[in-house]
Amino acid sequence: MTTDMAASSLEDTTYTTDRPQGTTSELVVSSSSSSASQLIIMIILNSLSFVAFILNLAMLICLLVYKQATKKTVNIFVCNQTVLDLVPTFLGIVKFAVQMSGYTQTKTGVLRTL
Repeated sequence: MTTDMAASSLEDTTYTTDRPQGTTSELVVSSSSSSASQLIIMIILNSLSFVAFILNLAMLICLLVYKQATKKTVNIFVCNQTVLDLVPTFLGIVKFAVQMSGYTQTKTGVLRTL
């Protein structure tokens, strides 16, 4: 008798809508606006990553070319910090390039989880 009650309670909790099936205009609008905002955010983040990479690379080159700068402890710290900033920005650019190539959209591959 308890299984009949459980089955009837499951049937009672089904949700119905008053809208006819096939009307997904609200879903399309919200998904397109969210994809547009995601695209804008992705463009901003990738442009910041590219600019940070270029500026950190220029800073590192300037510090390494000027030989007297490498003799001071503070400048060695700045070089180390610049390299630490340079690596993640480079990896961000590589991730963006892989995403733009469409490789992450395929069903196979190691990089599709990025």
